[in-house]
Amino acid sequence: MELDSSNYESILLNHHLPPFTNYKDLNQNGVRIISNASGNYIYDNDNNKILDAMAGLWCVNIGYGRSELAEIAKEQMLKLPYYNSFFKTNNIPTAELSHKLAQITPKGLNHTFFANSGSEANDTIIRMVRHYWCLDGAPQIWDDIPNNICFEWELGNKEETEKAFKEAEHHIEIDLTNSRLVPNAMEPRSYIGNYEGGKQEYTLYTTTQLPHIIRMLVCTVLGLEEHKVRVISHDVGGGFGSKAFHYAEEAIVTWAAGKLARAIKWTSERSEAFISDRHGRDHITKAEAALDKDGYFTAMRVTTLASLGGYLSGSGPAIPTFFYGPLIPGPYKTPNLYCDVKGVFTNTVPVDAYRGAGRPEATYVTERLVEAASNQTGIDSIQLRKKNFIQPNEFPYPSPGNLTYDSGDYDACLNSALKAIKYDEYNERKIKS
Repeated sequence: MELDSSNYESILLNHHLPPFTNYKDLNQNGVRIISNASGNYIYDNDNNKILDAMAGLWCVNIGYGRSELAEIAKEQMLKLPYYNSFFKTNNIPTAELSHKLAQITPKGLNHTFFANSGSEANDTIIRMVRHYWCLDGAPQIWDDIPNNICFEWELGNKEETEKAFKEAEHHIEIDLTNSRLVPNAMEPRSYIGNYEGGKQEYTLYTTTQLPHIIRMLVCTVLGLEEHKVRVISHDVGGGFGSKAFHYAEEAIVTWAAGKLARAIKWTSERSEAFISDRHGRDHITKAEAALDKDGYFTAMRVTTLASLGGYLSGSGPAIPTFFYGPLIPGPYKTPNLYCDVKGVFTNTVPVDAYRGAGRPEATYVTERLVEAASNQTGIDSIQLRKKNFIQPNEFPYPSPGNLTYDSGDYDACLNSALKAIKYDEYNERKIKS
């Protein structure tokens, strides 16, 4: 059902929709829908009259923890005819550009240049990669970080937990890998920087989940006042956390637009996003549970190596610590907990919040432990869960993870799930299959 355009303004007001919303994009309840290729994405923003003179920007992600590649990138970049003519024409000294990019971009992570096309940029990348494989590798990521250990974080009472394990009837132990996840958004990251010389104001169009924070961080990086910078985020195109962080290209297009007094656009390619967008998880874990003779948990102990990537990202160190350790006990009564996490630098893409951010990792560890305990003790996994659940009359419940649970009815939740999947018919279906 198409809406009456005469009622358009009231619909926008009632549903808090932006003024650029086309009423044809609304359903009969006034809810905006994306159909008929009507989405407002950064990549499509080529016809805006403000951006007519837009130039293309390509950023080469040349590896993590390999600072030697910065010089290779610079050498290859200077061979690009468009790079030289573009900056000479606009009176931008190469030294000034290199200095600014060094301030904006982590050493060895990324080098930026202007090119006529993505294919021209890719040729440059290929030349750099060939040279890269001729370099001798080194196991140490950063010279001043021994054994690549960024931090060691502990939670819980180590002595009481060890005591509980010594007294336990059953000792469960499993090794787990919480696989690294690579985000793959509907629209890759894309940015447009624009500058109005008369007002000395910047506009950044970005596919971010957090425009206010991005404005603060871009201004911090470039030394700009926030009231001089406007950040606009239309259709993000999917993110689930991976577009919540400040990426170097946001600052680069903003700075370059001001220097060149023209709009500058950058869009990631799919293969580039795979090795530049923030990844998730990547844990190696040893998990243990102690149970008494009746099958009640008395302690849990978890040791995790968490990859942080080559560089620290925004909330990266918090994901395998504060968002992970306190959740290990889950919905179960577990008197003792000890969690030890080592955050390690690796020559990989930085890791940060992605789809749950620490909580799914903790749940995976806990529930795998429960299943292993069921197998080892012979207690049905459903009954093992039920007998260890925190009961409704035990709330508020002080968890050994330093959290206080306010409420819950885990039995009812599990029963609802079992009914939905017809769990009582499982064995019969298993035989038939």
